[in-house]
Amino acid sequence: FSGPDEFGRFMAMLAAERKNDRESYKESLARGLQAVFIGALLAENKPERVIHLLTEYNHQTGLSLTDESVYQPDNFAPFMRWVYARVKTLARMFARRSQAYQTVITGKTILRHTPADRLRIALYAPVMEQINAMVLSTTFNDEYLKAAEFEAVDYWQSFDAPDSINVVPVYTGTNGAIVTGAAQEQDKIFGLIHDKDAIGYSDVNNWSAVTQLNIDGGYWNEAHHSRFKSMLDNTEKAVVLLLD
Repeated sequence: FSGPDEFGRFMAMLAAERKNDRESYKESLARGLQAVFIGALLAENKPERVIHLLTEYNHQTGLSLTDESVYQPDNFAPFMRWVYARVKTLARMFARRSQAYQTVITGKTILRHTPADRLRIALYAPVMEQINAMVLSTTFNDEYLKAAEFEAVDYWQSFDAPDSINVVPVYTGTNGAIVTGAAQEQDKIFGLIHDKDAIGYSDVNNWSAVTQLNIDGGYWNEAHHSRFKSMLDNTEKAVVLLLD
């Protein structure tokens, strides 16, 4: 090093790199939990929790759109207006106390509700960019996203298959036991809507320490530790939206 300033910048770079690695790990953990939760909803296969947007739209309109033809200019804006209404309706229904959109364990009725401030909405970012580019603001707006915490998801699990997941879900079954479901390989995932308490993680027991000074080398080693705990609760309200 040419001097103490250069050495200080080098140490700051190392500290930033460690912080970035930690944030990358947390982001990867969150993405994995989200993918496994989607897989659990697919494995559970309750019709009200796995919503096939194009299938419903075609049934209601008498059209026969596909995930490709829906992007044609004459089709996209009307379809996204319908999606807006569908998501907003789901948000309103989540806010009503019921046992809908949640796993019911051992047949015991537990009424739950998810108000707007506890609602989480994750939508596939490339489709959202298509909305911004192809649909006028007077036709589609993000009003329903403002009340909830919204996330635009660039990819659900991997760069190579951004709209897809391939997971083996582990979740709580209707009898209260832990279920390892069949492998779920699903593409055309448009979005995930869920209660705040359905997915979560926390890092606990954060600590660091240094070794004794190496008197020959004049240095010591430092280690940082964290323990991450995760939570998936499919008894909370949640739905997955598929563009099929």
